[in-house]
Amino acid sequence: MPGQVRHLTGPLGCLLVFALAIQAPAKSLREDTEALLAHPHRLAGTPAYADAATYVEQRLREIGLEQVIVQEFPTAQVQVDRCELVTKGGRTLPLVMARPNGVIPPITPPEGLTGELVDAGDGSDDQLNQIPVKGHVVVMDYNANMQWLKAMRLGAQAVIFVGGEQGDAFDKHYVRANANLPRYAYAGSRSDLPFGETVTIHAEAAWKRVTGRNVIAFIPGTEPEFEMGLEEAIVLSANLDSFGEFPEISPAARSAANCAGLLQLADTFKNYPPKRHIVLAFFDNQARSHAGAIAFYWA
Repeated sequence: MPGQVRHLTGPLGCLLVFALAIQAPAKSLREDTEALLAHPHRLAGTPAYADAATYVEQRLREIGLEQVIVQEFPTAQVQVDRCELVTKGGRTLPLVMARPNGVIPPITPPEGLTGELVDAGDGSDDQLNQIPVKGHVVVMDYNANMQWLKAMRLGAQAVIFVGGEQGDAFDKHYVRANANLPRYAYAGSRSDLPFGETVTIHAEAAWKRVTGRNVIAFIPGTEPEFEMGLEEAIVLSANLDSFGEFPEISPAARSAANCAGLLQLADTFKNYPPKRHIVLAFFDNQARSHAGAIAFYWA
């Protein structure tokens, strides 16, 4: 694209209010947001992300934008092949794998990790002092802050978090070091877990090459030439992919709402184009070192 590109980041609230004040779009902000939240996640390279990207592309074309492209680029994603807890009696409970520490996902040896299941409650020092930790599989509240790391230092085989539906975004469940620390979440009730029994955790995952997909729309400006006769463009972007402490159950609702806001703006700018060109960018795999934005600006 010739000329200067001005990139606006951050909340699009003011522009969105302006857009909604001008006209009522065919689909509401809520409808678009809910459509993008149809799956538990939108991880790059997965069918869930592909559905979200297809939805955005179709919406942009429905709005009437003629210049819409899907930019593909090579990237990587952790593929979880197995993540479960197996009791001595053979009962299986599904677990959700935590995000990698650095680039190391929390996997187990082929034979799994075995230990007695104990309940650490809120994970406080008082609770940890009341139970055997070394060699055990420790269960604690999702909102236990970094107490899970203390359990690991005390020799826990693994830590399982429960109560994530009341999760606090300030509680971290990872470290930045490249360390295999087995951390998992159980989405069911705490009462389902067989405390006092010997259990084995099996967790298998590996990095896979996948294809990232940015969705890009271009709206021509009415008078795009400014200083020195160069055309200028404004880039409005949002992250379409998702990520979180437990990526497979992290829907990234805020990102979905931001993308829905861009769709509302697309509707407005189509009918009321500004002087400068408008580029709407829905980026993939921003969770992995802003891979989508890098692919876009290096193209």
